[in-house]
Amino acid sequence: MGRNDSALVWGIAEMVQELQKLIAHGVIGIYNSFEITEIIGFKRDNNPKNFLTVVVAEPAEPPTSDVSENYFLNESRLTLNADWKVGIVRYRISLQALVYALNGFSQTGEWKPGRAPLQVGALVAIPPQFVPADSFKENPWNRILKNNFFEGSHVLELFDTSKLYVRFLLEDSRLLTKLARLIGSYAPVAVDGLSDRLGNVLIQLPVTVISTATRGSPEGHYTVTLGWHPEVPSRPVRITAEIYEDSTVEAYDSAIINAGSVTLRLNSRGGGARTHIWDEHNLVLLGATPVTAFITSMALSMHAVGSGTEAHTREFQLPDNEGHIRIQSILLQPAERPHMIGSAPERPREPWRQSRVFKKSLVVLQTHKEFVQYGHAASDDRGKALEDIRWLIEKYGAEGVWLWDPYLQADDVLHTLFFCPHDGVELRALTAGEEPRSYNSKAEKSAKQGTPSTALQSWERKQALRLETAKGDCCGLRLEFRIRKGRAGWPFHDRFIIFPKKDGPAVAWSLGTSVNGLGKQHHILQKVSNGELIANAFRDLWNELDAIEHLVWKTL
Repeated sequence: MGRNDSALVWGIAEMVQELQKLIAHGVIGIYNSFEITEIIGFKRDNNPKNFLTVVVAEPAEPPTSDVSENYFLNESRLTLNADWKVGIVRYRISLQALVYALNGFSQTGEWKPGRAPLQVGALVAIPPQFVPADSFKENPWNRILKNNFFEGSHVLELFDTSKLYVRFLLEDSRLLTKLARLIGSYAPVAVDGLSDRLGNVLIQLPVTVISTATRGSPEGHYTVTLGWHPEVPSRPVRITAEIYEDSTVEAYDSAIINAGSVTLRLNSRGGGARTHIWDEHNLVLLGATPVTAFITSMALSMHAVGSGTEAHTREFQLPDNEGHIRIQSILLQPAERPHMIGSAPERPREPWRQSRVFKKSLVVLQTHKEFVQYGHAASDDRGKALEDIRWLIEKYGAEGVWLWDPYLQADDVLHTLFFCPHDGVELRALTAGEEPRSYNSKAEKSAKQGTPSTALQSWERKQALRLETAKGDCCGLRLEFRIRKGRAGWPFHDRFIIFPKKDGPAVAWSLGTSVNGLGKQHHILQKVSNGELIANAFRDLWNELDAIEHLVWKTL
Protein backbone atom coordinates (compact mmCIF):
# COMPACT_ATOMS: atom_id res chain seq x y z
CA MET A 1 0.00 0.00 0.00
CA GLY A 2 1.13 3.57 -0.42
CA ARG A 3 0.55 6.95 1.09
CA ASN A 4 -2.85 8.27 2.15
CA ASP A 5 -2.29 11.86 3.27
CA SER A 6 -4.50 13.86 0.92
CA ALA A 7 -7.00 14.73 3.63
CA LEU A 8 -4.38 15.89 6.13
CA VAL A 9 -3.02 19.39 6.69
CA TRP A 10 0.41 17.89 7.37
CA GLY A 11 1.69 15.76 4.50
CA ILE A 12 4.88 14.48 2.91
CA ALA A 13 5.76 17.88 1.45
CA GLU A 14 5.58 19.53 4.87
CA MET A 15 7.52 16.63 6.39
CA VAL A 16 10.33 17.01 3.85
CA GLN A 17 10.44 20.75 4.42
CA GLU A 18 10.73 20.24 8.19
CA LEU A 19 13.39 17.54 7.71
CA GLN A 20 15.53 19.81 5.52
CA LYS A 21 15.25 22.58 8.12
CA LEU A 22 16.32 20.28 10.98
CA ILE A 23 19.27 18.62 9.19
CA ALA A 24 20.77 21.95 8.16
CA HIS A 25 24.23 22.30 9.71
CA GLY A 26 24.09 23.57 13.28
CA VAL A 27 20.33 24.10 13.60
CA ILE A 28 19.82 21.23 16.07
CA GLY A 29 22.84 19.03 15.33
CA ILE A 30 25.86 18.21 13.16
CA TYR A 31 24.62 15.49 10.83
CA ASN A 32 26.22 13.79 7.81
CA SER A 33 24.20 10.60 7.38
CA PHE A 34 21.28 8.49 8.58
CA GLU A 35 21.58 5.07 10.18
CA ILE A 36 18.56 2.92 9.29
CA THR A 37 17.41 -0.12 11.26
CA GLU A 38 14.58 -2.12 9.73
CA ILE A 39 12.60 -4.86 11.48
CA ILE A 40 11.34 -6.88 8.53
CA GLY A 41 8.72 -9.60 8.36
CA PHE A 42 8.74 -12.33 5.72
CA LYS A 43 5.59 -14.28 4.98
CA ARG A 44 5.22 -17.14 2.53
CA ASP A 45 5.44 -14.82 -0.51
CA ASN A 46 8.94 -13.90 0.76
CA ASN A 47 8.45 -10.19 0.05
CA PRO A 48 9.92 -8.05 2.88
CA LYS A 49 7.28 -6.23 4.91
CA ASN A 50 7.91 -3.39 7.31
CA PHE A 51 7.36 -4.22 10.98
CA LEU A 52 9.23 -1.09 12.10
CA THR A 53 11.83 1.27 10.62
CA VAL A 54 13.98 3.56 12.80
CA VAL A 55 16.05 6.21 10.99
CA VAL A 56 18.59 8.13 13.12
CA ALA A 57 20.52 11.26 12.08
CA GLU A 58 24.21 10.95 13.00
CA PRO A 59 27.55 12.73 12.42
CA ALA A 60 29.10 9.63 10.79
CA GLU A 61 30.20 10.01 7.19
CA PRO A 62 27.77 8.78 4.52
CA PRO A 63 28.53 5.72 2.36
CA THR A 64 30.67 6.28 -0.72
CA SER A 65 28.15 4.50 -2.96
CA ASP A 66 24.74 5.91 -3.82
CA VAL A 67 23.27 2.42 -3.33
CA SER A 68 23.90 1.35 0.25
CA GLU A 69 24.70 -2.17 1.35
CA ASN A 70 21.96 -3.78 3.45
CA TYR A 71 23.36 -5.88 6.29
CA PHE A 72 21.28 -8.42 8.21
CA LEU A 73 22.25 -8.45 11.87
CA ASN A 74 20.88 -12.00 12.17
CA GLU A 75 22.65 -14.69 10.16
CA SER A 76 19.46 -16.62 9.41
CA ARG A 77 15.82 -15.61 9.56
CA LEU A 78 14.18 -15.81 12.94
CA THR A 79 11.00 -17.88 13.25
CA LEU A 80 8.07 -16.00 14.72
CA ASN A 81 5.37 -18.59 13.96
CA ALA A 82 4.40 -20.99 11.17
CA ASP A 83 3.61 -18.13 8.77
CA TRP A 84 6.15 -15.43 9.63
CA LYS A 85 9.91 -15.09 9.87
CA VAL A 86 11.84 -11.99 10.92
CA GLY A 87 15.05 -10.23 9.95
CA ILE A 88 16.85 -7.15 11.31
CA VAL A 89 18.61 -5.00 8.71
CA ARG A 90 20.95 -2.08 9.36
CA TYR A 91 22.60 0.25 6.84
CA ARG A 92 23.59 3.89 6.33
CA ILE A 93 22.48 6.44 3.73
CA SER A 94 23.30 10.06 2.99
CA LEU A 95 21.12 12.94 4.18
CA GLN A 96 19.90 13.65 0.68
CA ALA A 97 19.07 9.98 0.05
CA LEU A 98 16.37 10.12 2.73
CA VAL A 99 14.89 13.25 1.14
CA TYR A 100 14.82 11.39 -2.20
CA ALA A 101 13.15 8.39 -0.56
CA LEU A 102 10.41 10.55 0.99
CA ASN A 103 9.77 12.44 -2.26
CA GLY A 104 9.71 9.16 -4.16
CA PHE A 105 7.22 7.70 -1.71
CA SER A 106 5.04 10.78 -2.10
CA GLN A 107 4.97 10.36 -5.89
CA THR A 108 4.80 6.58 -6.32
CA GLY A 109 3.73 5.11 -2.98
CA GLU A 110 6.88 2.95 -2.95
CA TRP A 111 9.06 3.07 0.18
CA LYS A 112 12.67 2.43 -0.89
CA PRO A 113 15.37 4.10 1.23
CA GLY A 114 17.78 1.21 0.56
CA ARG A 115 18.49 -1.19 -2.27
CA ALA A 116 15.09 -2.85 -2.43
CA PRO A 117 11.57 -1.58 -1.77
CA LEU A 118 9.90 -2.50 1.53
CA GLN A 119 6.20 -3.29 1.59
CA VAL A 120 4.40 -0.92 3.96
CA GLY A 121 0.87 -0.26 5.16
CA ALA A 122 -1.07 2.96 4.66
CA LEU A 123 1.62 5.43 5.78
CA VAL A 124 0.53 8.95 6.68
CA ALA A 125 2.86 11.82 7.61
CA ILE A 126 2.02 13.30 11.00
CA PRO A 127 3.23 16.59 12.55
CA PRO A 128 6.68 16.51 14.20
CA GLN A 129 7.12 15.58 17.84
CA PHE A 130 9.80 16.16 20.45
CA VAL A 131 10.80 13.33 22.79
CA PRO A 132 12.71 14.26 25.99
CA ALA A 133 15.19 11.99 27.70
CA ASP A 134 14.00 9.85 30.61
CA SER A 135 13.83 11.38 34.07
CA PHE A 136 12.79 9.46 37.16
CA LYS A 137 9.93 8.25 34.95
CA GLU A 138 10.50 6.25 31.80
CA ASN A 139 9.34 7.68 28.46
CA PRO A 140 7.86 4.84 26.35
CA TRP A 141 9.38 6.40 23.21
CA ASN A 142 12.87 5.75 24.55
CA ARG A 143 12.31 2.01 24.32
CA ILE A 144 12.79 2.25 20.56
CA LEU A 145 14.71 5.51 19.96
CA LYS A 146 18.50 5.34 19.89
CA ASN A 147 20.50 6.74 22.85
CA ASN A 148 18.04 9.52 23.64
CA PHE A 149 19.85 10.31 26.90
CA PHE A 150 20.63 14.03 26.78
CA GLU A 151 18.74 17.01 25.34
CA GLY A 152 16.05 14.99 23.58
CA SER A 153 15.17 14.29 19.94
CA HIS A 154 12.86 15.58 17.25
CA VAL A 155 10.86 12.73 15.68
CA LEU A 156 9.27 12.82 12.25
CA GLU A 157 6.95 9.93 11.58
CA LEU A 158 5.14 8.08 8.83
CA PHE A 159 2.30 6.42 10.72
CA ASP A 160 0.80 3.15 9.50
CA THR A 161 -2.92 3.76 9.86
CA SER A 162 -3.90 0.34 8.47
CA LYS A 163 -1.44 -1.90 10.40
CA LEU A 164 -1.83 -4.18 7.37
CA TYR A 165 1.19 -6.38 8.00
CA VAL A 166 1.39 -6.11 11.79
CA ARG A 167 -2.25 -6.46 12.82
CA PHE A 168 -1.71 -10.12 13.74
CA LEU A 169 0.83 -9.00 16.35
CA LEU A 170 -1.69 -6.65 17.93
CA GLU A 171 -4.38 -9.33 17.95
CA ASP A 172 -2.16 -11.83 19.78
CA SER A 173 0.14 -10.06 22.23
CA ARG A 174 2.00 -13.31 22.87
CA LEU A 175 3.47 -13.03 19.38
CA LEU A 176 4.30 -9.39 20.08
CA THR A 177 6.22 -10.46 23.18
CA LYS A 178 8.03 -13.14 21.19
CA LEU A 179 8.96 -10.64 18.46
CA ALA A 180 10.45 -8.29 21.06
CA ARG A 181 12.47 -11.16 22.52
CA LEU A 182 13.79 -12.20 19.09
CA ILE A 183 14.76 -8.64 18.17
CA GLY A 184 16.31 -7.91 21.56
CA SER A 185 19.23 -10.23 20.86
CA TYR A 186 20.31 -8.05 17.92
CA ALA A 187 19.01 -4.52 18.47
CA PRO A 188 17.74 -2.61 21.57
CA VAL A 189 14.28 -2.02 20.10
CA ALA A 190 11.54 -2.97 22.58
CA VAL A 191 8.61 -3.07 20.16
CA ASP A 192 6.27 -4.56 22.75
CA GLY A 193 6.56 -1.37 24.82
CA LEU A 194 5.31 0.87 21.98
CA SER A 195 3.13 -1.45 19.92
CA ASP A 196 1.08 1.39 18.42
CA ARG A 197 4.19 2.33 16.38
CA LEU A 198 4.42 -1.06 14.66
CA GLY A 199 4.42 -0.67 10.87
CA ASN A 200 5.68 2.92 11.12
CA VAL A 201 8.75 4.73 9.81
CA LEU A 202 10.40 6.84 12.53
CA ILE A 203 13.00 9.52 11.79
CA GLN A 204 14.95 10.55 14.91
CA LEU A 205 16.97 13.77 14.97
CA PRO A 206 18.83 14.14 18.29
CA VAL A 207 19.63 17.64 19.55
CA THR A 208 23.43 17.90 19.86
CA VAL A 209 24.21 21.60 19.34
CA ILE A 210 23.73 22.40 23.04
CA SER A 211 24.45 20.83 26.39
CA THR A 212 22.54 21.82 29.52
CA ALA A 213 22.63 21.21 33.26
CA THR A 214 20.04 22.15 35.86
CA ARG A 215 20.37 22.51 39.61
CA GLY A 216 18.17 23.75 42.41
CA SER A 217 18.91 26.45 44.94
CA PRO A 218 18.15 26.66 48.68
CA GLU A 219 15.51 29.27 47.86
CA GLY A 220 13.70 26.85 45.55
CA HIS A 221 14.84 28.37 42.23
CA TYR A 222 16.23 26.69 39.10
CA THR A 223 19.62 27.51 37.62
CA VAL A 224 20.04 26.34 34.03
CA THR A 225 23.52 26.35 32.48
CA LEU A 226 23.82 26.17 28.69
CA GLY A 227 26.85 25.50 26.47
CA TRP A 228 27.16 25.27 22.68
CA HIS A 229 28.83 22.75 20.36
CA PRO A 230 32.34 23.97 19.39
CA GLU A 231 31.35 24.17 15.71
CA VAL A 232 28.20 26.23 16.38
CA PRO A 233 28.16 29.94 17.30
CA SER A 234 25.93 30.81 20.25
CA ARG A 235 22.59 32.46 19.58
CA PRO A 236 19.65 33.68 21.68
CA VAL A 237 17.42 31.02 23.19
CA ARG A 238 14.49 31.34 25.56
CA ILE A 239 14.48 29.04 28.58
CA THR A 240 11.13 28.51 30.29
CA ALA A 241 10.21 26.52 33.37
CA GLU A 242 6.84 25.74 34.87
CA ILE A 243 5.49 23.62 37.67
CA TYR A 244 2.20 22.07 36.62
CA GLU A 245 0.60 19.82 39.20
CA ASP A 246 -2.92 18.76 40.02
CA SER A 247 -4.19 20.49 36.84
CA THR A 248 -2.78 23.80 38.13
CA VAL A 249 0.12 26.05 37.05
CA GLU A 250 1.86 26.56 40.38
CA ALA A 251 4.94 28.44 39.12
CA TYR A 252 6.33 29.83 35.87
CA ASP A 253 9.37 31.84 34.75
CA SER A 254 11.40 32.40 31.59
CA ALA A 255 14.54 34.18 30.39
CA ILE A 256 16.52 34.75 27.18
CA ILE A 257 20.26 33.98 27.14
CA ASN A 258 22.99 33.22 24.59
CA ALA A 259 25.12 31.02 26.83
CA GLY A 260 26.12 30.63 30.46
CA SER A 261 23.65 30.38 33.33
CA VAL A 262 20.29 31.83 34.20
CA THR A 263 18.18 31.52 37.36
CA LEU A 264 14.44 31.00 37.10
CA ARG A 265 12.39 31.86 40.18
CA LEU A 266 10.01 29.04 40.99
CA ASN A 267 9.94 28.89 44.80
CA SER A 268 10.02 25.10 44.87
CA ARG A 269 12.93 23.59 46.80
CA GLY A 270 12.05 20.03 45.84
CA GLY A 271 11.97 20.72 42.13
CA GLY A 272 8.97 19.56 40.13
CA ALA A 273 9.41 21.82 37.08
CA ARG A 274 9.60 20.97 33.42
CA THR A 275 11.70 23.16 31.15
CA HIS A 276 11.81 24.10 27.45
CA ILE A 277 14.58 25.70 25.40
CA TRP A 278 13.31 27.62 22.38
CA ASP A 279 15.58 28.84 19.60
CA GLU A 280 14.42 32.42 18.94
CA HIS A 281 16.32 32.60 15.62
CA ASN A 282 15.34 29.32 13.93
CA LEU A 283 12.00 28.95 15.70
CA VAL A 284 12.77 25.40 16.78
CA LEU A 285 12.78 23.52 20.07
CA LEU A 286 16.30 22.73 21.30
CA GLY A 287 15.38 20.99 24.51
CA ALA A 288 12.58 19.86 26.78
CA THR A 289 12.65 18.00 30.03
CA PRO A 290 10.03 16.06 31.91
CA VAL A 291 9.43 16.94 35.54
CA THR A 292 12.77 17.30 37.36
CA ALA A 293 13.19 16.62 41.08
CA PHE A 294 16.07 17.60 43.38
CA ILE A 295 17.32 15.73 46.45
CA THR A 296 17.06 18.07 49.43
CA SER A 297 17.16 15.50 52.20
CA MET A 298 18.15 11.90 52.82
CA ALA A 299 17.02 9.37 55.40
CA LEU A 300 19.69 7.02 56.77
CA SER A 301 18.85 3.96 58.86
CA MET A 302 21.51 2.58 61.19
CA HIS A 303 21.75 -0.36 63.57
CA ALA A 304 24.70 -2.08 65.18
CA VAL A 305 25.95 -5.39 63.82
CA GLY A 306 28.61 -7.44 65.64
CA SER A 307 29.38 -9.92 68.38
CA GLY A 308 27.89 -7.67 71.05
CA THR A 309 24.46 -7.56 69.47
CA GLU A 310 21.80 -10.15 70.21
CA ALA A 311 19.96 -11.62 67.24
CA HIS A 312 16.29 -12.45 67.75
CA THR A 313 14.48 -15.30 66.05
CA ARG A 314 10.88 -16.38 65.80
CA GLU A 315 10.20 -20.13 66.04
CA PHE A 316 7.04 -22.01 65.20
CA GLN A 317 5.95 -25.43 63.95
CA LEU A 318 4.77 -26.52 60.51
CA PRO A 319 4.13 -29.99 59.05
CA ASP A 320 6.22 -30.90 56.01
CA ASN A 321 4.95 -32.68 52.89
CA GLU A 322 5.08 -36.03 54.69
CA GLY A 323 3.17 -34.80 57.71
CA HIS A 324 6.16 -34.57 60.06
CA ILE A 325 6.31 -31.54 62.33
CA ARG A 326 9.30 -29.30 61.64
CA ILE A 327 10.55 -26.32 63.60
CA GLN A 328 10.67 -23.14 61.49
CA SER A 329 13.05 -20.36 62.51
CA ILE A 330 12.89 -16.79 61.18
CA LEU A 331 15.72 -14.34 61.87
CA LEU A 332 14.20 -11.00 62.80
CA GLN A 333 15.63 -7.78 61.44
CA PRO A 334 16.11 -4.99 63.98
CA ALA A 335 13.74 -2.06 63.78
CA GLU A 336 15.24 0.81 61.79
CA ARG A 337 15.14 4.37 63.07
CA PRO A 338 15.75 6.72 60.15
CA HIS A 339 17.93 9.75 60.71
CA MET A 340 17.17 12.68 58.41
CA ILE A 341 20.10 14.48 56.79
CA GLY A 342 19.23 17.79 55.20
CA SER A 343 15.81 19.40 55.26
CA ALA A 344 12.62 18.35 53.60
CA PRO A 345 11.32 20.82 50.99
CA GLU A 346 8.69 23.24 52.16
CA ARG A 347 5.66 21.79 50.40
CA PRO A 348 2.67 22.42 52.64
CA ARG A 349 0.29 20.62 50.22
CA GLU A 350 2.10 17.34 50.87
CA PRO A 351 1.70 14.58 51.84
CA TRP A 352 -2.03 15.32 51.81
CA ARG A 353 -2.38 15.88 48.07
CA GLN A 354 -0.37 12.81 47.09
CA SER A 355 -2.37 10.65 49.47
CA ARG A 356 -5.73 11.95 48.28
CA VAL A 357 -8.04 9.16 49.36
CA PHE A 358 -9.83 8.56 46.06
CA LYS A 359 -8.19 9.17 42.68
CA LYS A 360 -11.66 9.01 41.14
CA SER A 361 -15.03 9.73 42.65
CA LEU A 362 -16.80 6.59 43.83
CA VAL A 363 -19.82 7.73 41.83
CA VAL A 364 -17.71 7.80 38.65
CA LEU A 365 -16.30 4.34 39.38
CA GLN A 366 -19.77 2.94 39.93
CA THR A 367 -21.14 4.59 36.81
CA HIS A 368 -18.44 2.92 34.70
CA LYS A 369 -18.76 -0.33 36.68
CA GLU A 370 -15.07 -0.13 37.63
CA PHE A 371 -15.85 -0.76 41.30
CA VAL A 372 -19.27 -1.95 42.46
CA GLN A 373 -20.17 -3.70 45.71
CA TYR A 374 -23.10 -6.08 46.01
CA GLY A 375 -24.74 -7.83 48.93
CA HIS A 376 -23.60 -5.39 51.61
CA ALA A 377 -27.18 -4.21 52.20
CA ALA A 378 -30.16 -6.22 53.32
CA SER A 379 -31.74 -6.30 49.83
CA ASP A 380 -30.93 -8.93 47.21
CA ASP A 381 -28.69 -7.43 44.50
CA ARG A 382 -29.01 -10.34 42.06
CA GLY A 383 -30.98 -8.38 39.46
CA LYS A 384 -28.72 -5.34 39.68
CA ALA A 385 -25.55 -7.43 39.38
CA LEU A 386 -26.81 -9.18 36.23
CA GLU A 387 -27.84 -5.82 34.75
CA ASP A 388 -24.32 -4.50 35.37
CA ILE A 389 -22.73 -7.51 33.64
CA ARG A 390 -25.05 -7.03 30.65
CA TRP A 391 -24.15 -3.33 30.61
CA LEU A 392 -20.47 -4.23 30.40
CA ILE A 393 -21.16 -6.73 27.62
CA GLU A 394 -23.05 -4.12 25.61
CA LYS A 395 -20.42 -1.40 26.16
CA TYR A 396 -17.21 -3.40 25.72
CA GLY A 397 -18.22 -6.59 23.90
CA ALA A 398 -18.23 -5.39 20.28
CA GLU A 399 -15.19 -7.59 19.52
CA GLY A 400 -15.99 -10.53 21.78
CA VAL A 401 -16.79 -11.60 25.34
CA TRP A 402 -15.04 -14.37 27.29
CA LEU A 403 -16.51 -15.66 30.54
CA TRP A 404 -14.14 -17.60 32.82
CA ASP A 405 -15.63 -19.27 35.89
CA PRO A 406 -14.96 -22.77 37.35
CA TYR A 407 -18.60 -23.01 38.47
CA LEU A 408 -20.14 -21.78 35.19
CA GLN A 409 -23.33 -23.57 34.14
CA ALA A 410 -25.80 -23.32 31.29
CA ASP A 411 -28.17 -20.99 33.12
CA ASP A 412 -25.25 -18.64 33.88
CA VAL A 413 -24.46 -18.47 30.16
CA LEU A 414 -28.12 -17.80 29.36
CA HIS A 415 -28.23 -14.97 31.91
CA THR A 416 -25.09 -13.29 30.51
CA LEU A 417 -23.64 -14.12 27.09
CA PHE A 418 -27.04 -14.72 25.47
CA PHE A 419 -27.77 -11.05 26.21
CA CYS A 420 -24.85 -9.85 24.06
CA PRO A 421 -26.35 -7.42 21.50
CA HIS A 422 -23.35 -7.48 19.15
CA ASP A 423 -24.08 -9.48 16.01
CA GLY A 424 -21.77 -12.41 15.30
CA VAL A 425 -18.97 -11.59 17.77
CA GLU A 426 -17.07 -14.48 19.33
CA LEU A 427 -18.45 -15.49 22.72
CA ARG A 428 -16.53 -17.98 24.84
CA ALA A 429 -17.51 -19.65 28.11
CA LEU A 430 -15.07 -21.74 30.13
CA THR A 431 -15.94 -23.86 33.16
CA ALA A 432 -14.41 -26.58 35.31
CA GLY A 433 -17.77 -28.24 35.90
CA GLU A 434 -17.59 -27.63 39.62
CA GLU A 435 -20.76 -27.33 41.70
CA PRO A 436 -21.36 -24.25 43.87
CA ARG A 437 -21.45 -24.80 47.62
CA SER A 438 -25.13 -23.95 47.74
CA TYR A 439 -25.86 -26.90 45.46
CA ASN A 440 -28.40 -29.11 47.28
CA SER A 441 -30.71 -30.76 44.74
CA LYS A 442 -31.21 -34.38 45.83
CA ALA A 443 -32.13 -35.47 42.32
CA GLU A 444 -29.01 -34.01 40.86
CA LYS A 445 -26.87 -35.30 43.73
CA SER A 446 -28.00 -38.80 42.93
CA ALA A 447 -27.02 -38.25 39.30
CA LYS A 448 -23.55 -37.37 40.50
CA GLN A 449 -23.09 -40.77 42.16
CA GLY A 450 -20.76 -43.28 40.57
CA THR A 451 -17.33 -42.65 39.09
CA PRO A 452 -16.22 -39.02 38.68
CA SER A 453 -16.03 -39.39 34.90
CA THR A 454 -19.57 -40.71 34.50
CA ALA A 455 -20.89 -38.05 36.88
CA LEU A 456 -19.16 -35.31 34.88
CA GLN A 457 -20.49 -36.70 31.60
CA SER A 458 -23.98 -36.58 33.08
CA TRP A 459 -23.38 -32.97 34.13
CA GLU A 460 -22.15 -32.03 30.66
CA ARG A 461 -25.17 -33.61 28.99
CA LYS A 462 -27.47 -31.70 31.33
CA GLN A 463 -25.80 -28.37 30.43
CA ALA A 464 -25.90 -29.10 26.71
CA LEU A 465 -29.57 -30.12 26.89
CA ARG A 466 -30.44 -26.96 28.86
CA LEU A 467 -28.80 -24.72 26.25
CA GLU A 468 -30.23 -26.67 23.34
CA THR A 469 -33.72 -26.39 24.81
CA ALA A 470 -33.46 -22.67 25.57
CA LYS A 471 -31.33 -21.46 22.63
CA GLY A 472 -34.18 -20.10 20.50
CA ASP A 473 -33.19 -19.06 16.98
CA CYS A 474 -29.57 -18.16 17.90
CA CYS A 475 -29.81 -15.12 15.64
CA GLY A 476 -26.38 -13.42 15.56
CA LEU A 477 -25.14 -15.75 18.32
CA ARG A 478 -21.65 -17.26 17.94
CA LEU A 479 -20.97 -19.00 21.24
CA GLU A 480 -18.81 -21.90 22.39
CA PHE A 481 -18.90 -23.45 25.88
CA ARG A 482 -15.89 -25.55 26.94
CA ILE A 483 -15.00 -27.48 30.06
CA ARG A 484 -11.61 -28.15 31.60
CA LYS A 485 -11.39 -31.74 32.86
CA GLY A 486 -8.93 -34.54 33.33
CA ARG A 487 -5.26 -33.68 32.91
CA ALA A 488 -5.73 -31.20 30.10
CA GLY A 489 -4.83 -27.58 30.83
CA TRP A 490 -4.65 -26.66 34.49
CA PRO A 491 -7.07 -26.02 37.39
CA PHE A 492 -8.34 -22.47 37.87
CA HIS A 493 -10.21 -20.61 40.55
CA ASP A 494 -10.61 -16.89 39.73
CA ARG A 495 -13.65 -15.56 37.88
CA PHE A 496 -13.33 -12.98 35.09
CA ILE A 497 -15.26 -11.47 32.26
CA ILE A 498 -12.85 -10.49 29.47
CA PHE A 499 -13.30 -8.25 26.44
CA PRO A 500 -10.61 -8.94 23.80
CA LYS A 501 -9.54 -6.17 21.41
CA LYS A 502 -8.00 -6.51 17.96
CA ASP A 503 -6.30 -3.11 17.93
CA GLY A 504 -5.38 -2.68 21.57
CA PRO A 505 -5.11 -4.39 24.93
CA ALA A 506 -8.03 -6.39 26.27
CA VAL A 507 -9.99 -5.12 29.25
CA ALA A 508 -11.25 -7.38 32.00
CA TRP A 509 -13.24 -7.36 35.22
CA SER A 510 -12.89 -9.58 38.25
CA LEU A 511 -16.37 -10.81 39.20
CA GLY A 512 -15.50 -11.47 42.84
CA THR A 513 -17.81 -14.48 42.84
CA SER A 514 -19.19 -17.01 40.40
CA VAL A 515 -21.91 -15.96 37.98
CA ASN A 516 -24.46 -18.10 39.83
CA GLY A 517 -23.70 -16.10 42.99
CA LEU A 518 -23.78 -12.59 41.52
CA GLY A 519 -25.56 -10.25 43.93
CA LYS A 520 -26.55 -13.00 46.34
CA GLN A 521 -23.88 -12.24 48.93
CA HIS A 522 -21.14 -9.69 49.39
CA HIS A 523 -18.67 -9.48 46.50
CA ILE A 524 -16.98 -6.77 44.44
CA LEU A 525 -17.07 -6.32 40.67
CA GLN A 526 -13.78 -4.59 39.85
CA LYS A 527 -11.88 -3.66 36.71
CA VAL A 528 -8.39 -5.21 36.67
CA SER A 529 -5.31 -3.14 35.90
CA ASN A 530 -3.92 -5.25 33.03
CA GLY A 531 -6.66 -7.03 31.14
CA GLU A 532 -4.32 -8.20 28.38
CA LEU A 533 -2.44 -10.46 30.78
CA ILE A 534 -5.74 -12.01 31.91
CA ALA A 535 -6.77 -12.45 28.26
CA ASN A 536 -3.47 -14.17 27.45
CA ALA A 537 -3.92 -16.58 30.36
CA PHE A 538 -7.43 -17.38 29.11
CA ARG A 539 -6.19 -17.87 25.53
CA ASP A 540 -3.49 -20.27 26.67
CA LEU A 541 -5.95 -22.44 28.62
CA TRP A 542 -8.64 -22.23 25.92
CA ASN A 543 -6.18 -23.47 23.30
CA GLU A 544 -5.19 -26.38 25.55
CA LEU A 545 -8.84 -27.46 25.56
CA ASP A 546 -9.30 -27.48 21.78
CA ALA A 547 -10.59 -31.04 21.53
CA ILE A 548 -14.06 -32.50 21.14
CA GLU A 549 -14.07 -34.00 24.65
CA HIS A 550 -13.88 -30.48 26.13
CA LEU A 551 -16.83 -29.13 24.15
CA VAL A 552 -20.03 -28.74 26.15
CA TRP A 553 -22.09 -26.87 23.54
CA LYS A 554 -21.67 -24.45 20.65
CA THR A 555 -23.81 -22.70 18.08
CA LEU A 556 -23.75 -24.05 14.54
